[in-house]
Amino acid sequence: MRLLPYDSFQIETSLPPEKLVERLSKKVDQHHLAWLHKPIYRTYEYRGQVNIKEFRIRRNKRLKGDPFLPLITGRFHRIGTKTIIHVEIGPRPIALLFMLLGFGGITIGFVARVVSFFLEGSLGLFLECILAFFFLLVISLLGTLSSFRVQAAQQKKKLERLFSGKELIMS
Repeated sequence: MRLLPYDSFQIETSLPPEKLVERLSKKVDQHHLAWLHKPIYRTYEYRGQVNIKEFRIRRNKRLKGDPFLPLITGRFHRIGTKTIIHVEIGPRPIALLFMLLGFGGITIGFVARVVSFFLEGSLGLFLECILAFFFLLVISLLGTLSSFRVQAAQQKKKLERLFSGKELIMS
């Protein structure tokens, strides 16, 4: 099991990179100051940058306010008549910061409690403290990883449909 949530996969399609960029661009708000374009901004599914070689996008969190919406990066490679898209999905830096703060807070609380047990000389509740620490740590990790996995699987399906041509694009 990886400590940091991350997924990498490839999508193979017969469409040229230019057509793929055109399809993806219809779904991505590429304004750097998207908050100035609120009426338009709400209609896009993604935010980020798309060019002929690569893309870096994330879900429009105004459409879905999940803090674990992943950052999606990809590169287009044309090989013969096929295009291979290398896609990586990982947490946004702000999500990593909150994970670090959350897990760090649990760890600091555990260390402080263990130190107080040793200073007071009472080890009777020591086992309960260890069990509570591991319970909190496991529940936090499972919640974080499962939230990311659900979002990553959804984004993978959407990108596969978009790049394979099975998704209807509304102009």
